[in-house]
Amino acid sequence: AIEAGQTQPYGGIHTDRAGRVTIGCGQWYGAQALELLRQIRQADETAFGDEVWPLSADSLNRLSQEQRLQLQMALTSDAGIRIQNEWMDKTLRTWMQRSEALGVTDEESLLICAALYQLRGAALAERIIAAAGNTPSKEALLNQIKDLQPGLYRTCCLLVE
Repeated sequence: AIEAGQTQPYGGIHTDRAGRVTIGCGQWYGAQALELLRQIRQADETAFGDEVWPLSADSLNRLSQEQRLQLQMALTSDAGIRIQNEWMDKTLRTWMQRSEALGVTDEESLLICAALYQLRGAALAERIIAAAGNTPSKEALLNQIKDLQPGLYRTCCLLVE
């Protein structure tokens, strides 16, 4: 199984460049974040304080410090970690299959592409894959990332160390 949480903690609650709150090891936001939280709550009713639930995408972007702490506890509960691992496994496999369809073949390159899709979106991932050649190697992908997304370069290098 693909294990999540290697570069992003399970309990992570951050604000991305667009001002959206992202949660968990997959940095999920919006409807995905709400669905993740719904599944955690369904698996463990005690994982959330009453004040936090129910959430909307809008309220997720305006969490108090206390609500953030309650969400972190839910995200790092046994149910939270298990569900995040399941989600990351499914998500990364989907991105890897999409990358294979674009000519990426080796496992390390597939992991890099999966990270690109998850962290920066399909448009950028596919632009980098296309720029790296017909059957992009790990080195070609990393060179493209270094040129186009230097901040993401270290994260991608950590994946394939």
